[in-house]
Amino acid sequence: MGAIESAARAAFKVFVNGIKKVRRKAGKLVFSSKDERRPSINPNRKEREAGFSVESKVLNSEELLPGYEAPMSERPFKGPVFIEMGQDPASINTKPRKIGNDILFLYDIDDTLYHPSNNLQEMERKFLVEKFLSLKEGSTPEMFEDQLNVALLYSALFYKYGNLSLEEYWEMISEFDYLQYLSPDMDLRNFLLSMKNVRKCCFTNGPRDRAENILTKIGILDCFEVVVCIGKYDKTFCCKPLSESYEFVTKVLGIESPGNVYFFDDSENNIIKAREIGWNGWLITRDCNILDVSSRLFQAICNDASSPHFQEVPPDISSKMALS
Repeated sequence: MGAIESAARAAFKVFVNGIKKVRRKAGKLVFSSKDERRPSINPNRKEREAGFSVESKVLNSEELLPGYEAPMSERPFKGPVFIEMGQDPASINTKPRKIGNDILFLYDIDDTLYHPSNNLQEMERKFLVEKFLSLKEGSTPEMFEDQLNVALLYSALFYKYGNLSLEEYWEMISEFDYLQYLSPDMDLRNFLLSMKNVRKCCFTNGPRDRAENILTKIGILDCFEVVVCIGKYDKTFCCKPLSESYEFVTKVLGIESPGNVYFFDDSENNIIKAREIGWNGWLITRDCNILDVSSRLFQAICNDASSPHFQEVPPDISSKMALS
């Protein structure tokens, strides 16, 4: 029995030693494979740890973005709130910050924020006259003008007298490329952004997409808080110079001091109506430049130290500017 036990112990010892050797070899193999997978040491690591700078190339924005152009100046708004006329102001979900007693520069868009010398309105009118004559046999350009004076809007004219649905009218007018007549106006943009303590909005007889496209093309879309425009499919055809349109603007913008509103428009009828409700109206003619008129008016308001709320511009300045 003693011999058997000795033999068993010897065999067990050999078995245990064999397992230990296998484990040691396996450990070496695992360690070796881990080393092979380790990333190579960065030769600059010690320099960074020691506080030395490592030279690297930093690309500027021009290199990162081909065609990059630095912004002219900081944008005050992401974009204006668009509000269509012809609806109940109380039902509007998006409520702009009310004007209250603040100074408001309120701009028409067509032939006001861009100069009529670009012929956009003239060419558009020519396009529409030709369409009108083709739709109504025996019609004349004089009939077009007479009926437009009653309808006020081109869309209303074709709807009421041209037997077109509003959908058909907007599809037809889309054939006219009005944006080709416009170009960026960085001087106007910089001026609008430079005016402090003055609220800026638009009041146009164009639809939202037209207003947005024109303001974008000129480069001044983000200069305005609110754009009040017509509703494309509004069959009440609420627009300037109807009293309802001015009442609508007053309500949705929350205007509390009409004397603090300075309205710029190329239509004499629109200006007359604005003055009737207490706004300061400025007629923009072909002899005017909206930048010159606005900047001179703004300077006059700033110089009127007698009125902290700038209720009105001195009469002598108003009369001079109206003729400029």
